[in-house]
Formats: sequence, C-alpha cells, structure tokens
Amino acid sequence: IVALLFVFCLAVSSVSALETNDLIGHWQGVDYRGKKVSFIFYKEGYLKIVSGKQIIGGEKNESLKYQIITGGKPEKLDLVMSKNGKEEKIQLIAKMIDSYRMILYGKGKGKERPAKFYFKDSKNLMIVFKEK
Repeated sequence: IVALLFVFCLAVSSVSALETNDLIGHWQGVDYRGKKVSFIFYKEGYLKIVSGKQIIGGEKNESLKYQIITGGKPEKLDLVMSKNGKEEKIQLIAKMIDSYRMILYGKGKGKERPAKFYFKDSKNLMIVFKEK
C-alpha cells in the first residue's frame, strides 16, 4: 500500500480550479502495475484508498486525510497520513481535466512536490475517473 501511495498523483490540463466539491466522491484508476485503485474523497477531508484487499483510511478515519492547497499553478493536493501520533505527507500536483477526469502526479512520502507534470513518469502518474 505504501507503494500505492507513492504512485498516487494529481492533475494537468484544463478546465477549473480544484475545489473540495470537485473531489468528493469515488474515483478509479489503474496504477503502473495494472492494478485497479479506488480513491474515495469525503466532504470532511477524509480519504479512503482501496487496491485489491488493501484499504487505507476511510470516512471519519484520522489515518488518511487530504488537503487542497490553494493558489498557484499547477494546483496542489496533500495526502496526510497519521500513524502513532506522527504525520507524513505525500505532496501532489493536481488539476481537473473535466468534471469526471483528473491526472494525479507526485513522488511519494517525504519527497518534494513536483513543480510540473512529467508524463513519461508512468510510475508516479495516474489518470483517475469519477464514478457517476
């Protein structure tokens, strides 16, 4: 699952600023190994990631939250993991393609936030689709 979190990343192209209401809901994508991954964003800032039988976080589960960082381009999204009183961040860049698609890009826990998208880095780049 830690490897999955390294892969988790967000957004390029187009339409509007990233807002909490855009994220809320169930998103799906495929990681670089070809495994289906689900991201469920909750209004209160909680996040659940599901890959096969592995589950991280969940509604009202303090172990995984998300934060949208406003201002600047590309847009920024942090995943905040809490364990044993310690917090670790995965710093992503993000932007909505449209209401039902976004691209995620980040390097992993403790790594610096990327300044721009690098589309040849398929290990750390993921396109996700929102369930209707």
